[in-house]
Amino acid sequence: MPDVIIPASGCGGAIVLLSSTAKIDHSTFINCNSTGGGDGGGGGGGGGAVYAFLSDVSLIDSIGNDNRALSGGSGGFIAATSGATVTVFNSSFARNQAFLHGGAVSLVSSTLTATGKQSRFRVQDNIALTGSGGAFYLDTSSLSVTSGSVAQNSAPRGGGGAIFWRGTSPEPLATAVFAPFTIPDAVDPNGNTALFGNTRASEMVRIGFADAASVNTISATPQISGGDSILPSSPVVALLDYYNQTVRSDTRVVTVSSVNGTILTGSTVLNSGVGVRAFSIGVVKFPGTTSELIFSALGFPEIRIPIVMANCPPSQFADVILNRCNRCVSGFVYNSSLSSCRPCDAGSASMGSSTNCTKCTTGSISAIGANECTPCPFGTWAVDNQRSCGRCNSGQGVTADGTGCQKCDAGAVSTNGVCAPCELGKFSSGAEATPTVCSLCGKCNISRLCVGVACRMSAVLINGC
Repeated sequence: MPDVIIPASGCGGAIVLLSSTAKIDHSTFINCNSTGGGDGGGGGGGGGAVYAFLSDVSLIDSIGNDNRALSGGSGGFIAATSGATVTVFNSSFARNQAFLHGGAVSLVSSTLTATGKQSRFRVQDNIALTGSGGAFYLDTSSLSVTSGSVAQNSAPRGGGGAIFWRGTSPEPLATAVFAPFTIPDAVDPNGNTALFGNTRASEMVRIGFADAASVNTISATPQISGGDSILPSSPVVALLDYYNQTVRSDTRVVTVSSVNGTILTGSTVLNSGVGVRAFSIGVVKFPGTTSELIFSALGFPEIRIPIVMANCPPSQFADVILNRCNRCVSGFVYNSSLSSCRPCDAGSASMGSSTNCTKCTTGSISAIGANECTPCPFGTWAVDNQRSCGRCNSGQGVTADGTGCQKCDAGAVSTNGVCAPCELGKFSSGAEATPTVCSLCGKCNISRLCVGVACRMSAVLINGC
């Protein structure tokens, strides 16, 4: 087919080969359109200019420009399927479009070998509109390109600006043609771009964690008074390709489960369609125990994260019924040996957030399980290690520090535990064993002394007289 320019339309665009052999030499295919649908998955359709089914095709010194595989088709210039073999020499494919995969070439269970003198094999400015493989799409196929240029191709909604593969890896690819792989989603020096994997990408091969730190053990703090433990960081699970790139076009479901009686709440099944699944998970598990989160996607190995449920804080205890931490009510504190709350002893008290019972201060008391201490009434003092209030005997009063009783001083008497000064004209010498009654003052002598006390001097009352 020498020196032919073929503008055409229909299934296969210009040429359809079914179990045939074709040698295409010095030919140019321009503006060919394949209107038959096909996704490059083994069905019919595809191949904007050439469609080969179980056939041998040779392209020599030929050009395929501005061809289109639309209506759901793949392979903007050529689609080869079901054991087809394509050999290319000194040819170029440019500005071709595929609705699905392979802006220039789609291979399904087929082989393409390309060579050229002085890099005359060129694949440039092709686009896979909605699928993957801006230049090449391979499904269980092989590709051998030893020299040439693959540049400025794109897959804006899929992976692999230069090449996308599934099933069988074409690696190693010639680094003289395809930029060597360095890091995931690196910028392609040849200008190829894609939603993920600007140079190369593959189908999803495993699930992993978008953040490497997520692989570490998660420490979860149990919640208090109902509710579950929300993990401190939401695990972000990524759908990864052969190159550890996130397959942002994959929509498969990822689920999370657990073991050992662990109850999970929140978002345990996610399908976001952007290649990552960010879970917001609650964990109900007995404090101080361990478990695992198990992430899985159908057909792929599961991944696991250990979970360590923290012990309850000192002011709380692990509720064996509800699998959570509870605070002790006021008047009680946690007993670690019994794994439960115990009441404060009489003479001490505790608020709910306290870790210890606090002894009542001087002059105050409490009963067993009290949440506060109560001051003793006036004229009484705390006895029996702050457990009850006692009243002083007649002739005694409470000490200034409230710690006991003492005999009333001279000039004062007591009948109810409170020492009171004698009224005017009466006195108490302080010598009585139990000063309960004030005595009348006698007449003062020349020394102005009454019996045991001083006399009235002018209008001043001294010591009760």
